[in-house]
Amino acid sequence: APREAMARVVVEARKNGARIPWSAWHGKPLTVEQYLAEPQIIAPLCRLDADMPVEGAACFILTSAERARDLPNRPVQVTGYASGYPLVHRTQLHWTLDDMMDGGIGLSRRLWEATGFQPGDIDLPQVYDGFSPFVYIWLESLGFCKRGEAHELVMAGGIDSDRPGALPVLSGGGAIGNGRMHGVPQMLECYLQLAGRAGERQRAGVRTALACHSMPHFGGVVAYTNDPD
Repeated sequence: APREAMARVVVEARKNGARIPWSAWHGKPLTVEQYLAEPQIIAPLCRLDADMPVEGAACFILTSAERARDLPNRPVQVTGYASGYPLVHRTQLHWTLDDMMDGGIGLSRRLWEATGFQPGDIDLPQVYDGFSPFVYIWLESLGFCKRGEAHELVMAGGIDSDRPGALPVLSGGGAIGNGRMHGVPQMLECYLQLAGRAGERQRAGVRTALACHSMPHFGGVVAYTNDPD
């Protein structure tokens, strides 16, 4: 992917993180020009392509669907999940892009089988972005675009959360837009949007969501809905 496409991912994450009061980057959006001005550490990556270590915590309370009906906020239900695992055993330093993508094929199949969903059914996919290239790998692994075409989707504005019809994969800021919380921003955004508790950031018509963690060949995905019927 060209650096301009890399920039779009990071700028999107920071744009949304800047809107969130608890984000480490609250009030600090980034421009494409600022990103491109950063020196590369190893081509094509610069320091802005990585999330920033932060201190933070989150708590998610799980209960039965019956009990949740009596609670003050709209309940959000877990509809299924899938975990990934590498198909070839090697140390983490030696994982290849093919390892990641091939592991993602199995994860994606297990996810859709477990939930009954397909990519087109998901209103709010929140992909993991500990490093910005992870966004491309998740988009392709989950079937939101064809393999090798994620950068084209990004360059066309396909993940711009302010654009109607785009995939809001970083609407919660992700790790790059919040800080390194190991999947918490993804889960939190799914809950807030599905429960109708996102305040000024609330998106209309959100019924289904995905929270991704780590990488497709090593992490997992949890699917949620506020409309189990």
